[in-house]
Amino acid sequence: MKTLITLIFAVLGGMILAGCGGGGGGSSASPSVQPPPPTPVMLNPPNGINYRTSEFSSNYGLGRINADSAYQRDYFGQGVTVGVVDSGIRLTHRELAGATVPGRDFVFPGTPITDPDGHGTGVAAVIGGKMNGAGIHGVAPRARIMPLKIGDSAGNLIGNSREAFRHAISRGVQVINASFASDSTIIGDYQGTTYRTEVPFLRGFSTSNFRALARSYAGIVRNRDTVIVWAAGNEGWNGENGRIRLHQCNVGQERRPQNCPESSSPLLLTRSQFVNGFDHRNHYDSARNIVQGNGLLSGVDGNDELNVPSFNSLAPLYAVNGIDQLLKDYSTGAISSGAFSSRVSADSNFRAMVGRWLVVVATDSNNRIANFSNGCGLASPWCLAAPGVGIRTADSDSDGDYKIQQGTSFAAPHVSGALALLKSTQPNLPMSMIRAILLTTATDLGVRGRDRIYGWGLVNISAGIDL
Repeated sequence: MKTLITLIFAVLGGMILAGCGGGGGGSSASPSVQPPPPTPVMLNPPNGINYRTSEFSSNYGLGRINADSAYQRDYFGQGVTVGVVDSGIRLTHRELAGATVPGRDFVFPGTPITDPDGHGTGVAAVIGGKMNGAGIHGVAPRARIMPLKIGDSAGNLIGNSREAFRHAISRGVQVINASFASDSTIIGDYQGTTYRTEVPFLRGFSTSNFRALARSYAGIVRNRDTVIVWAAGNEGWNGENGRIRLHQCNVGQERRPQNCPESSSPLLLTRSQFVNGFDHRNHYDSARNIVQGNGLLSGVDGNDELNVPSFNSLAPLYAVNGIDQLLKDYSTGAISSGAFSSRVSADSNFRAMVGRWLVVVATDSNNRIANFSNGCGLASPWCLAAPGVGIRTADSDSDGDYKIQQGTSFAAPHVSGALALLKSTQPNLPMSMIRAILLTTATDLGVRGRDRIYGWGLVNISAGIDL
């Protein structure tokens, strides 16, 4: 317990908890009185029960993140509500029936929530599927799920996600899972053949557009006791084993996405092959210009284009006043890394967001980043890794239907469930501190220390509880 209290004092003013104190940005005529830190509670003793049942093992991800270390102390996410902003939820599925609280449909307001697509049902079950002896169970099997539907039956996100966030936060939701990302479809030529691919940012969206959206996020989460968990995206932009997938277009047809069908054997390019050889005709002259034309996505060094998460992952940086010039000054050596960090962390929008933001990349059963997953990139200070390959979870075709899924969409709910578990162990701590514990106790992956592929590393609930 002493270690936990020490951590609280150590990180209250640091970058990973910059959002704990709210906005800031101005000075006061008289010094403010800081409230005392919250008092951690004593943990329950281990109960001696083996929770590694067939139900537990149906999703190997639970074992990888040591979820049962919380169950052994009788913590299952009880008392925590997780908002799932997604395609909806099949409320009668046996993993979720009775486990939800009233939500809202932002696609067809006023109608009962359904999930023809199945994505949201799968995400919700990874977070809070019930421990009922059948099928699978979630990371936090006694957490409550609030369904917030923004997707249609085809998986298109047409509802207002920001309104969904506001709705959840206004009702005291502590964790919000956002398993969606911003990407663009582009068509171009590689070695004389026309292909379609996706990139992890919005084509034609200017830096000022991104900045406005990011600052709207800052206004939503400012001074709120919640954490939003984002999927990093599935375009393969990671610097370890990522491959950019190109789907061949039909010869002689107009260069439109519908004429470039999904291939079971796409052409796989390294980032170097893509950047130097893919001639993109839609908007920019070349793939290199795509990278350089998207502000922060060009990074601050020559290699960061290898690790590019979706825009939402980088929103705390986009919200910073003058971030473009700061990045330019840093990359040219005009300011030091320390000066860059100090100026970013002092920004009121950044401080409002960063303590309430998490980004998740996907790993496989060998704890290696999936080849489809984007890397953490510049979001590494608030980024974690979690299982996202071959995840068995609920599906929405029937009340007892299951499906094997993959994607950062299914890595993110492992982290949302982990936040719920840790919050149930320490209900007095604000979510920004729960988030800090999860980051700083992750199992290091990749190069030693925090890096731009895995961030802080693989979620480790056991280490978080034993801190």
